[in-house]
Amino acid sequence: MCGRAARTTRVWPVMRPRWRRGEPSGYDRGRREATDRERTCEQHDPTHRTRGLPVTISQRARRQRARRRRHTPANGEGRRLGRLVLVLVGLLGVLLVASSAAAATGALYGKQKYDEFIAYVAPPEELLASLPRGGARIYDRNGVLLYEFIDEFGGLRRPVPLDEISEWVIIATVATEDASFFTNNGLNVRGLARAGVENFTPFADTDFLEGTGGSSITQQLAKNVYIPKEQRSARTVERKLREAAIAIELTRRYTKEQILEWYLNSISYGGIYVGIQAAAEGYFGKQASDLTLAEAALLAGIPQSPALYNPLENPSSALIRQRVVLDLMVRHGLITPAEADAARREQLVFKANRFDIDAPHFVLGRVAREITLRFGERALYEDGLEVITTLDLGLQREAQRILEHRISNYESDVLEGASVLYGGVHGHNGAFYALDPHTGQILVYVGSRDYFREDIEGRNDNVIAENSPGSTLKPFTYMSAFMQGWSTGAGILDTPTKVIDPATGEFFEPTNPGSFGFAGTISAANALGNSLNVPAFKTIQFAGVGNTTTLMRRVGLTTLDSPRGYGPALTLGGADITLEDLTYAYSVLATGGLMRGQDALQPHGAGERTLDPVALLRVSNAEGTVLYDFQSPVERRVVEENYAYLVTSIISDPDTQCLVFSSCGALELEDRPSGKKTGTSEPFEDPDEIGETWTFGYTPDLVAGVWAGNADNTPMVHNPEVARLYSTTIAWRAWRDFMEYAHDYYGLEPQNFVQPSGIESRELCWPSGRLPSELCPEIHRYNGLYAFDVLATYDFEELQDTWWQEVAIDSRTGLRATPDTPPSLIRREVRLVLPEEEIEEWDDIEQWAQRYGVAHLLAPLQDSAAGADLLHVSSPAAGARLSGPISLIGHASSPGFERYVVEWGRGTNPSSWVSFAASTSAVEGGLLARWDTTQLPDGAYTLRVRLEDSELGRWRYAVPVVISNGEDTSDASAPPVARITRPLTDQVIGGNVPIDGFASSGRFQGLRLEVGVGAQPESWTQIHSSDEPATSGALAYWDTSEYDDGLYTIRLTVSDAQFGDAVTTVLVRVDNSAE
Repeated sequence: MCGRAARTTRVWPVMRPRWRRGEPSGYDRGRREATDRERTCEQHDPTHRTRGLPVTISQRARRQRARRRRHTPANGEGRRLGRLVLVLVGLLGVLLVASSAAAATGALYGKQKYDEFIAYVAPPEELLASLPRGGARIYDRNGVLLYEFIDEFGGLRRPVPLDEISEWVIIATVATEDASFFTNNGLNVRGLARAGVENFTPFADTDFLEGTGGSSITQQLAKNVYIPKEQRSARTVERKLREAAIAIELTRRYTKEQILEWYLNSISYGGIYVGIQAAAEGYFGKQASDLTLAEAALLAGIPQSPALYNPLENPSSALIRQRVVLDLMVRHGLITPAEADAARREQLVFKANRFDIDAPHFVLGRVAREITLRFGERALYEDGLEVITTLDLGLQREAQRILEHRISNYESDVLEGASVLYGGVHGHNGAFYALDPHTGQILVYVGSRDYFREDIEGRNDNVIAENSPGSTLKPFTYMSAFMQGWSTGAGILDTPTKVIDPATGEFFEPTNPGSFGFAGTISAANALGNSLNVPAFKTIQFAGVGNTTTLMRRVGLTTLDSPRGYGPALTLGGADITLEDLTYAYSVLATGGLMRGQDALQPHGAGERTLDPVALLRVSNAEGTVLYDFQSPVERRVVEENYAYLVTSIISDPDTQCLVFSSCGALELEDRPSGKKTGTSEPFEDPDEIGETWTFGYTPDLVAGVWAGNADNTPMVHNPEVARLYSTTIAWRAWRDFMEYAHDYYGLEPQNFVQPSGIESRELCWPSGRLPSELCPEIHRYNGLYAFDVLATYDFEELQDTWWQEVAIDSRTGLRATPDTPPSLIRREVRLVLPEEEIEEWDDIEQWAQRYGVAHLLAPLQDSAAGADLLHVSSPAAGARLSGPISLIGHASSPGFERYVVEWGRGTNPSSWVSFAASTSAVEGGLLARWDTTQLPDGAYTLRVRLEDSELGRWRYAVPVVISNGEDTSDASAPPVARITRPLTDQVIGGNVPIDGFASSGRFQGLRLEVGVGAQPESWTQIHSSDEPATSGALAYWDTSEYDDGLYTIRLTVSDAQFGDAVTTVLVRVDNSAE
């Protein structure tokens, strides 16, 4: 079989002879096999010599070369002379660097230089023993290889045998790089001649030594392996002579097959790929033995210019180069034109732009930096290090899976199983970071959703990228306030506020999340747990921005370095923070104020942390010597334990999350307590655009942080009507999934957060949240937690409530008394006085007071003079003695007037009122009502007019009078009496409560006992009624266990045939939590 098949058969023995272990060397055996096959084909094909292999790789040339070797002198002098002649004639002659006049001197010099050049020629595997030990191998904590750093000799350290390399690669490489490889003496004579003309004669278009090279495969091997890296780019005569001498000596000592194997394992194929096996795996995801002709031709073209012909970086240039290689293979008769055409048409399928690496951001970033800092710039590539890291690859992969799952869910047009459309969500990236709080060791480090995705800028490391953290700084703001004297129950006025932010010089007016509005007064615990912005803003104002930034730096933040400083907006995300720093800061909460890790290799700024998380467990060199061995963490207390616990007690309490989130405990893990905080940044001018979302959280055994956003800082949401995105949408769900998996993965039992000894529970006064004074009503007292050293540091007066005060009230109007108010009409009452500067922009204060049942206790902001133009009674005068029918003269008019009501009550401070006149028409100075006093017993009474205005609310004006008709009144005309004696106003009740009081009248028709929700119920529920007066004191029982806890109004109505209804009310708080 010669013809087409014979031609193929004849190529392989010459280009790549095969041999078995123990048989003669491949080159010699291949030469004999080639000769035998040649003779066989010559017998069958008379045209063999013209149709066979090209001259450059013919058996004839090889036989001639073999004959020349057989006639070489046997003594050493002869061999040296031969080498000298080769060098002088083949190099100095061709390169024109010697003249005939100096031939004798040049010969002597050339011999000496040749011996010097080849003095260190050895097999590459022997040479490697004296060279750098190779790239570092990076492992996870369980010994799983994450990555091996590649040095220039990496392919030679673990070479692929020639018989495991595709034959297409061999012939493509020879045809492209050195067509005379199998017959030359190690030098590409034609290339050298061309280079000589270009570099050393005036006939070239280039400057001296600026022409092209003429290197053979062997010369390239000589340069890449035997010439120091720093000398390879030198375009000097001596360097080229050294390269040529080494190439000749390699050819003399070793077979062509061995040289070719070394070459293919050492040449660069672009990027990080050194050696044909690395290139095959990196570009095509296959073994070198499985490469096709098209793939081999592409790879064979890369070494000439690895950067230019990298197929992933420059695909068009790489394909053009591939066609050049195929043309060369056709020209040299190694493939047919048809085979070349088929290879050109073959659709190349590249492996994704990836290389074999796990946790790439961790390995190439955090680990690489630390290795460099500890062991020098070249240690990663030259010291053969074996590096055991803290990373847990099993946990890392689960974090990656969770992150991908949660992000891809919200990239879909519709969230499966939900009714909310998410088509406008433009969030495509995320990051994960997890630590062991006991040691400070990094367990998970996911720098992006996918390191190799260019469309999301996946190579950006979002663990260390700086982004606005949203609300996730709030826990440290409240911690700072606790250090300044607050308790967890400290009251904050969640009301409108506006300040000039010193960091920007502009007005800043914080608002709460979503459509929450304002809560009024709220405790520090509920404000932090529900992540309200306005209270956090006021908290940092109380604590001091300087104190808070100092604390934040101390617990781990290293990026608070704005030259303009920071304002109160810092706590709402007005700074750029890294995921790494903030997760480390949350680990301080998990450990009760301790920071654990290692001493920072590069010191951070003044006042910042002195420790860093731990990334390395052990490092050893190629000889097995341990260079670094992590034994135990460095531990420093950065915050007192009690302050850390105060924060943890809040963000781990499901009852502090009831206002903003879907339900109390909506953020909890399934089977264990955890501290956690979510955050959403809105750094754009358009308030509807979201920057990123975050979640940080911890148990006593694990800390994790999640970032979700876009690495190019584009908004995640463009149209909130179409796409709704919250901190709980991606980041919190990913955090929850990971934490639940990780605790099961490690078999960790649930652990409670233990309250330390430095915490003290104290009774507080609502709504200020400070220690109660004697004026604080019992109903408005509750408990909160203090750090003990705060109680020991501050005087009682500094921590005492000042919001409940004794206020002078004008009894006529219920407003503050003025200097003109008659002393007899002034009552001193305990009222709730809120800081005026914090409520002046708050329009809903009346609704808030009614909701919490303190509308009657709220100190009026205005005095009596303020209502004089709205409501006034000019007759009768205060204290007047009345008899018979009288006319009530006065003024009842306002901008939003709705109606007025006139009523009377017995005594100077009536417990119930009887209405006798009303009108929806305003009166501007005139008759308001007529009152027939003859039906009433003599005695003290109070007349009252109530005005209702749609804009200004309710106003009243009361006049104390004395009825003196001088006549006896029968029992039949006795006015109705409605009085509740138990429970008392503002009393806390629970269970089955007795309601006591009196209900009677001269013409009694019946009584009704009702309850309603709140201070001004919109509806009433009847709990008792009777046709008989109640004079014994007992009215009914109310089973409060059937009602939710909260404020309720109890109303008693007594109906009289003559006077109508008398009504009295009592406001109580139902609390069955202790039952």
